[in-house]
Amino acid sequence: MGFNLARSRWNSGCPTGFIDLQQLSFVRRPGADGCSDTSLGIANLAAMRELFGSRGADLVVASAHLHTAAEHTALRRTAPRRPAVIARLRDTESALEEHIRARSQGSEARLAGDDLVGATEARQAHVLAVAVSEQRVLEADQAEDFVVDVSGRTPDEVTSELQQHVARRTNG
Repeated sequence: MGFNLARSRWNSGCPTGFIDLQQLSFVRRPGADGCSDTSLGIANLAAMRELFGSRGADLVVASAHLHTAAEHTALRRTAPRRPAVIARLRDTESALEEHIRARSQGSEARLAGDDLVGATEARQAHVLAVAVSEQRVLEADQAEDFVVDVSGRTPDEVTSELQQHVARRTNG
């Protein structure tokens, strides 16, 4: 959805940067779960936000998988002169399960470094349990600026809502 938001802004002539935090975070640690180090991605994002801004971007959209309220706080500190607006997408457990299964089968857009491609059913169940648990933690923490429920909605509908929220937060 972050890329859709950035693309819609580009199509409207708005100078916008786009970053996938996981793409800035690849570190393979032997025995570790996954291959993304969020703290490394956030540190890289700080530099990238400044670079995008120096080239005229009035907004940088960062697609990220944040696990904790502490990561939200770290993200907000990346560029104090350019405040972060953090949105969280929420979906149903059954939709998350379907998304995980599709990624494991390689049927969705391929993600560089996707550790779910070819995942066993046990691995998929573990990832789902972690995702549901993280969603509960983030619901309780309420560390984001707004939550967008994506359940049963089209990408265009979600992008439109994201645009409205971001416009209110950055123009107000």
